[in-house]
Amino acid sequence: MERKERRHHTREFKLEAVRLAAVGDKTKAKVARELGVRVNQLRQWRLDFEEEERNGVPKQELATAEQDLGTLRRENAKLREENEILKKRPSTLRRRRDEVRLCRMPAPTSFGAYAV
Repeated sequence: MERKERRHHTREFKLEAVRLAAVGDKTKAKVARELGVRVNQLRQWRLDFEEEERNGVPKQELATAEQDLGTLRRENAKLREENEILKKRPSTLRRRRDEVRLCRMPAPTSFGAYAV
């Protein structure tokens, strides 16, 4: 059995199809047949548009925003974990504010410059 290639419909097509199914004289099944889609697809489009109207955001944008939020939450959790690890370092590795570090400098040469 050969698979049909997936078709993508524009937003305007979907809106018109839902409108025809809702207010037309024809049954939803007949409208779906004429448009070449399934009745369940018309129903899903109608539900998507109703949800969009309630939320004020298109379904696709809402899904993208949820993915971005999930990514940010995972990143935040990772950074919190790294901060906790850094807080648990041994105190010998921490610098104190009043700590002064001295380093040895090579002796100056005869003309006043330091050798590197």
